[in-house]
This record gives sequence, C-alpha cells and structure tokens, in this order.
Amino acid sequence: MTINALSLKTLKTVWGMLIALQFFFLILFFVIAELVSPSNLLVHLSISYTLVGFFVALLIIPLIVCFRLQKSFVFTAVILLLFNVLGSVGLYYRYKNEM
Repeated sequence: MTINALSLKTLKTVWGMLIALQFFFLILFFVIAELVSPSNLLVHLSISYTLVGFFVALLIIPLIVCFRLQKSFVFTAVILLLFNVLGSVGLYYRYKNEM
C-alpha cells in the first residue's frame, strides 16, 4: 500500500466520521436548546462551537480530496458553495468508491 492510498483511506474515514458526528451534535444541539438554563448555557455554547468546527472541516476536506483524486475543482467548489454541508455529504458518496 502506498502513502497516497493510505492517506486517501484516512481522509475517507475522517470525512465519514465528521459527517456522522456532525449529525449527532446537531441533534444534541437542538435537544439542549430546549433545556436552556444557566447551567446548560455553557454546554450549548460549546456544542455550537463544535458544530462550527465540523462545518468548516466539511468544507475543507472535500477540496483536499478533490485535489488528491485530480477531480474538477470548479465542480467541487460550486457544489460546496451552493449546498454547504449537504453538498459535502453528496460529494462523499460520489467520491467514496474512488478513495
């Protein structure tokens, strides 16, 4: 196994885990939002910052995979600009067989 294949496999694993964790934290965010009290405010704030980190990572990782697979950067960028995180999920399923 070459280093390029290993790193693409790692990117695929990280990308898939980010998608799963993002949906988990999104559900958790809305569950805690209904229980707003001074003690839950800090938890709610930390989960919202975590979600922002996931959203940013889900916009950067598809661009890295696009370069590694030598796919169209313009196509990937347009999908990410139009659909944000849902576009990242779609691109994951489009590129996962090639990684």
